[in-house]
Amino acid sequence: MGLIAAAGCKDMVKCVTIKVNFLDSPITGLTRVIENMHEVAGEWKKVSELTISMVLGSFHHDYSDLIIADYRDDICKVGNALAALMPELRQAFLGGENTHPIATAICSYLAEFYTEQMQVLYTQYPITTPSGHRFKCLKNASINYDNLSGYHPPSMDVADLEVLNLYNAPANHSWTPFSTNDDSYNIEFTKLKQLCIGYHAMHEENGIVVPHRDGHPWRLCFPNLEILSIMCTKSICPLLEYMVLPSHMNEITIKMKLEHFQHYAAVSLPAANKIVLKVYPFSIGEPIGLPAINRILDSVRGSDNVELEIMKSTIPVLPGDITSTTITRLLVAGPTSVDTMFELIQRLPNLVGLILYKLDMDSVQTDISVPEAGEHTPVEPYDTKLTGMAINYMQDKHSPDLAAAIAKHLLLKIPTLSKFFACQTPVRLVHNFIETYSQWYPHLSSINFRLRDDEYSDSTTWIMQMLY
Repeated sequence: MGLIAAAGCKDMVKCVTIKVNFLDSPITGLTRVIENMHEVAGEWKKVSELTISMVLGSFHHDYSDLIIADYRDDICKVGNALAALMPELRQAFLGGENTHPIATAICSYLAEFYTEQMQVLYTQYPITTPSGHRFKCLKNASINYDNLSGYHPPSMDVADLEVLNLYNAPANHSWTPFSTNDDSYNIEFTKLKQLCIGYHAMHEENGIVVPHRDGHPWRLCFPNLEILSIMCTKSICPLLEYMVLPSHMNEITIKMKLEHFQHYAAVSLPAANKIVLKVYPFSIGEPIGLPAINRILDSVRGSDNVELEIMKSTIPVLPGDITSTTITRLLVAGPTSVDTMFELIQRLPNLVGLILYKLDMDSVQTDISVPEAGEHTPVEPYDTKLTGMAINYMQDKHSPDLAAAIAKHLLLKIPTLSKFFACQTPVRLVHNFIETYSQWYPHLSSINFRLRDDEYSDSTTWIMQMLY
């Protein structure tokens, strides 16, 4: 704060981030922040974005003796002071300890001041606003229900809403916060482009919508929805089941445990330019086959980009587990044999991107020999469209020489490859091979390849960006 005051650049500050660590109450920490800001200026009119994070510095979460009424005056004082300092807020990100009553009350009270002007509201707190207070011009909203039974989120007009995220909703949640008194059962999200629905998969009988209420059906309409994300559901999302979505979208992503995809096998997804299925970890005792996934993907229509991601599996994925020919990109983060890799490349004709973690070198049956340099008999290529590929081997089942042989085989047999990434693969051996063989296999010289001698343990994000 002192530097800002000394430099006289207070009017250049547009975003403010406040982080308070506390044991009993965040009020003391927030009060100090307010005092420091007030020393610089009575108002920060250029500030349009506020991020507040109140983090409890203890694992003790027993609030049974806390009487929120005892803190009401302090809560109002802090809320009034923050609102007076930053009267022009348009964006608020309220995070941190989302179960502490005082933190929740402060954020709820503060939010009331901006219902007429707030455009972006992200909250980890199940905040509330008094009856009659509605956010009038929100464009982007993310609401965390925190699985609180009977919780009523802040009401909001949906006329300008473009992005909506709903998380951790308890059973029997309805769309009431988005309805109006004029017509409480017909809700049209006219401008909504992106919708994400997710809640804690460990809670039984959770539901995100109630299709019928008091005998009256909800009539929801999303005429311009482009992106739909469904996460961690244990039953089918009623938005799909009751067909209230557009007939065609840009992207649909469904992320959940394998067993819960069974609910989606009988429902046809709306057409979309991109379909992404992300399968949570499954282990011994859970279904090994992926019939539900294959049925869902086989029914996909109007999409040239179909992605399947199997995350952190502990049991081998076999060739017969993944059969849908609509798949264009495949990621398997689990045990996969080298022979299975070769079969997947040949069985999935539309595959353009392939990422395999924990590739198992045991008992390779495929002939991975390559011709001698200068040999005139050309290698017959795989019938594939594969352009990008990344592989990483199981650490306890790894042979550098075999890894080099596999890389050479793939590079020769897949002339469509433009990007190739391999970990635990001898760099010099493969590099020398490419230099030697490029004169007979010109496509080798155009491949963007990256090799590592050691294991690459970073997240898949960077690799996917490189490949796709």
